[in-house]
Amino acid sequence: MGPDFQEDDQFPQLLKTLQGKDYTFKLKVTADNIQKKNQAFVATNIMMGWDYKEETVTEPDIIENSQSKMPEPSGSSYHLDEISQLNYTNK
Repeated sequence: MGPDFQEDDQFPQLLKTLQGKDYTFKLKVTADNIQKKNQAFVATNIMMGWDYKEETVTEPDIIENSQSKMPEPSGSSYHLDEISQLNYTNK
């Protein structure tokens, strides 16, 4: 725990029973722990012994297209004479 607990009788009995044994737990770190250097943490999912299983993150399967095609224009088109005659150099 820290320098605040120098005398043995001040250390909680519950924590004394945990001392010297192996445990697995999840430690929650909050913004206060990082930004304000708060030394109080929350431990959850406590189990006796080592039961460490790293969670693996998998990317979703990517379905690749086995066919490659060149883009083709659609079958319908319409020619507008007025648009094709516009002068784009003037603002």
